[in-house]
Amino acid sequence: MPEGVGYGPQDTVSIGLNLNVIGNFAYAYSGKKQINTSNVEHLNFTTGNYIFVGELSIIGAADTANLGLGDISGFTVTFNGVDAFTAKVDTEHEDMPNPNAIPMIIPPYTVVEVNVITDATTSNHFTAANLNGRVIK
Repeated sequence: MPEGVGYGPQDTVSIGLNLNVIGNFAYAYSGKKQINTSNVEHLNFTTGNYIFVGELSIIGAADTANLGLGDISGFTVTFNGVDAFTAKVDTEHEDMPNPNAIPMIIPPYTVVEVNVITDATTSNHFTAANLNGRVIK
C-alpha cells in the first residue's frame, strides 16, 4: 500500500454487516449477536466486480460467563434473496463442533445475507458469523 493511501476501513478490524476488501483479501465479521427465536441479521452486503473464494465460519450460541450453557442455532445464507443453504450448530448438548467452516464461492454482484435463528432467547447467549477469503478480479 502506498504511503498515505488506505484500502477500506482504517480500523484494525471492522465489525458489521459489510464485506471489507483489502487488495486481494476480503473479510466480514458480524461481531457477537444476541440470540433470538426470530431471525437476527449477521451479514448483509453486495459483492463487487470480483469472485469471492473463501469460507464462512458460523459460531453457535455460547455464554462466556457459563461455558456449559448453549442453544441450537440455524444459520441461513441467501444469495440474491434465494436460500443457498442452512446450517445448524448445537452448543446446547456439546455434540456438534463449533465453529463450523463452510467453503464458499460467491459470484460478482451478489447480495449476500446471513441470518441466524435459535431455539431460545436466553440473555447473554451470542452467535457470530465470520467470512474470510480472497477476491479474484
